[in-house]
Amino acid sequence: MRRALLTAIIVAAAVLALAVASPVREAAAQSGAGGGSSISKNLTRFNSRSYEVFTDMPVADVKPIAAHMDAVFAEYVKRFKDFPQKVGMPVRLYVFGTEAAYLRTLKGKGFSADNTSGVFFFNGDEGGLATFVEGQSSLEMYHVLQHEGFHQFAFLRIGDKLPQWANEGLAEYFGESILVKGALRTGVAPENRIQAMALAIRSKTNWPFETLLTMSDEGWNEKVEKADRRAGMMYDQSWSMIHFLVEGDNGKYRKALGDYVMAVSKGLTSEQAFKKAFGDAATPQQFEEAWKRYVQNDMQPDAVSTTLERLEFLVFGARRLAESGVEVKSMDDLERELRARKASVTITREGIRREMSASDPAMFDDPPRDDPKKATSIEVTPPQREGWPVGFRVKGLKVGIRLLWEVPSGGGGGSGGVEALRSKVEFE
Repeated sequence: MRRALLTAIIVAAAVLALAVASPVREAAAQSGAGGGSSISKNLTRFNSRSYEVFTDMPVADVKPIAAHMDAVFAEYVKRFKDFPQKVGMPVRLYVFGTEAAYLRTLKGKGFSADNTSGVFFFNGDEGGLATFVEGQSSLEMYHVLQHEGFHQFAFLRIGDKLPQWANEGLAEYFGESILVKGALRTGVAPENRIQAMALAIRSKTNWPFETLLTMSDEGWNEKVEKADRRAGMMYDQSWSMIHFLVEGDNGKYRKALGDYVMAVSKGLTSEQAFKKAFGDAATPQQFEEAWKRYVQNDMQPDAVSTTLERLEFLVFGARRLAESGVEVKSMDDLERELRARKASVTITREGIRREMSASDPAMFDDPPRDDPKKATSIEVTPPQREGWPVGFRVKGLKVGIRLLWEVPSGGGGGSGGVEALRSKVEFE
């Protein structure tokens, strides 16, 4: 159901959903389950550099995921070095082989993870960052883990006072980051997000910054839950405003952003913190105008992230064709078959719905160049096994990219077949 007809749903739970009072947890406590701690004892436990890791998979298969998140966690710490841990609880990461095991275990801990592919959960007794690997691409999984991982970090070190625009904007800033050969690339800006915000500014449908600055948690959640037509834009706009504060004018506003986060963590309101960090003379309106100029004139798409975004569509297309027993040997074959089937992918992240369709020629275009002297291309590579989807290799970028397929290990009870395969990206 989750990926039927090429539909991928990726919904990451917001930090405001952490304190979930659930009949499931109450029933577990009454039955002596102890808030779900006994469930963790049935999982294999090991320590990475930053996390206490629990898994139902072979440890060797999970260590690369833990190492990836160690690198991301190090970046959280680097950017927020003045924020020591406030909450005395372990920094936990749960990795499950299957979605069923993920849902079952979190339900036993009193947390509903329905319609999510990764969450930061806290049930009053314990918390952690959780995901599963079956049927997910590494691109999906790591984006959500990096996003939700920041919510976990913020909960432990900044507290629960961070306004939603900053909380979600920072989470998406880290979510868009890319780990290349052990180094985390931050400040990544995919082309579609820049275009979406530039269009909103031109059409005057963006949110006034003062509205986002002063929006209560309840007001934010209400817009998301009631599917306000501009709810998705709150996330895109918050991401782009954080991008402006971190990357704009060669980092001119980074210190002020850190001062703002520190001020709200100490109890100031969002408005008070803004004035303290940016100065009494600065107004939300002035900030908004500077942000608009940045999006329209200075924000440049990243070639690697734009290519990876395009690969999301090609991955789901290749999977669908393999499920139908259709063989392709080139990008021309792939484009022809997907267009004939009117293939499309709808991806939802944090309330942002975006459709990618075979009718859009850009889905099959060569990647944007990051070196004007080198031509770029995406090539189809043969299936690793009979019946599997084709892979892809990206040439001409400063970093080579390969997309491969693998069978997730462990987890028990996987659905098997092409549907259970997991795509992964390797950088060359």
